[in-house]
Amino acid sequence: MPCIRALPRRIQSDDVAVQITVNAALLKLRKEKKARTLTRTGLDGVVNPDWSDAPERFATNSELGAKIKEGIAMLPEDLQAAVVLRDVEGLSYSEAVEILDVMVSSLKSRLHRARFQLRQDMDDFPKAQS
Repeated sequence: MPCIRALPRRIQSDDVAVQITVNAALLKLRKEKKARTLTRTGLDGVVNPDWSDAPERFATNSELGAKIKEGIAMLPEDLQAAVVLRDVEGLSYSEAVEILDVMVSSLKSRLHRARFQLRQDMDDFPKAQS
């Protein structure tokens, strides 16, 4: 792997090489996951949705999306990183923990605080839509 060849020769610890290999493998898996496509093309059993209220639903969803993005932007940096990695990017706990370099319990605590704060920010959203 190119990243291992780029290391200085003075590094003797196998732990560093193992960590670099693991990180490179995870990066490759993430890239492959994004590149996957659907292989099944049949439309058997597909039910056509009711589009009668689609414009209203679209308007509500886009307003909700904007409100969520605004709420995430207002979070402290550590909480924002946890929410983006887990809820927006869809990474697993182990992947998010590795990126943030924290313990699983810390990540879960940050997610809880961030989601709670976002829920408080979103409390007025349904009232404003009525």
